[in-house]
Amino acid sequence: MSRMRKGGDSMTYLGVPLFIGAPKRRWLIPWADKIKSKLESWKGFSLSMAGWLCLINSVITGSFLDSFQVYRWPSSLLKDLNAAIQNFFWTGSIDGRKSVQVAWKSCCRPKDGGGIGVKDLGILNKAMLKKFTWRLLTEESFVFTYLRARFFTQDHRPRTWYVVSSVWPGLKLHYTPLMIESRWLVGRHSKVRFWMDNWLGDPLINLVEDRSSLQPPLDSVVGDIYSDATGWDILASFKASHPDVASEIEKVVVSTDPDSLVWTCSLDGVVSCKSAYDSLSEVRSSVFWGKQIWASFIPTSRSVLIWRLFHGKIPTDIALRARGFISPSRCRFCCAAEENLRHLFLDCLFVRGLWDAVSSTFGHKLKLNGTCLILWQEAMRVVFSTQMQAL
Repeated sequence: MSRMRKGGDSMTYLGVPLFIGAPKRRWLIPWADKIKSKLESWKGFSLSMAGWLCLINSVITGSFLDSFQVYRWPSSLLKDLNAAIQNFFWTGSIDGRKSVQVAWKSCCRPKDGGGIGVKDLGILNKAMLKKFTWRLLTEESFVFTYLRARFFTQDHRPRTWYVVSSVWPGLKLHYTPLMIESRWLVGRHSKVRFWMDNWLGDPLINLVEDRSSLQPPLDSVVGDIYSDATGWDILASFKASHPDVASEIEKVVVSTDPDSLVWTCSLDGVVSCKSAYDSLSEVRSSVFWGKQIWASFIPTSRSVLIWRLFHGKIPTDIALRARGFISPSRCRFCCAAEENLRHLFLDCLFVRGLWDAVSSTFGHKLKLNGTCLILWQEAMRVVFSTQMQAL
């Protein structure tokens, strides 16, 4: 630990200064401006949308990871950064706008859900803070021991008074939700609170109607009720008033290990960045073509085109006209009809000739009287040769 400014201690975590007691906004805004300058300096117009997507996922999102798991960024700043990344993905410039584009919420869905896997910075910030809060509650390293001594009381409960810190405001928002979503596995000489903590599926205090005289007392811990020699020592009055609850308590197996906290929203009981992000983002069902279009044998630029097609966001003449662009419309292939999605990919005579050539090459007749999604689904059912399957 080193002194970085008078009146406040500071230390680093993964290279990020915690600035205990120091203002953080003064440090975050220049960081955000630096990211926007990096986006603006790239030669975006020389790349395809696939190239822009690769830069966003590999460089820009990674630039925030260390800071996001320590600080709660202002929502206005995250909204501004999300808008800059969105504009860069569609136009190659942070200030450019495109008329026909997929909603950014849809872009931030996972690929199997019909998105492109871009992370929403606001949700990512919350997910990483949630993981940091979990580590604060469960790990015993020097950093987390130091932070617990600063932010928690001696009985490991959050301090109720104001704590001067730029780290704690982001962590305390996730403490209560985490404790609601978590459950204690009681161990030998357990210090888990008998009434207030969730170790039976729900805190026992919520299962009791008459709270005037709680027996055992409200400040009791599980270790006061259970011993290795006699097992559960539940009062007869408690069994008489709450027989179902007493029966559930007697079924609990006490471990020989110390008390441990498990998160009920994941299979392994641990909060990871991915599981926290999934729990905070909107639940979306998967689509059958979600992962198919991003297969390794399909160039990423073509995958982006197919993705836009399935969302109906190709800038055809009819789509631009719906957004206020007044211009005549004519198919550039057959010059005999207006340019819309169905005509451009299915009905055009020139395009049908291309589909017939593909069908004869692979020996499978494709039906073009449905939609693009039906055509894709039918094409994916074709059994190719062993050389094609190897791809």
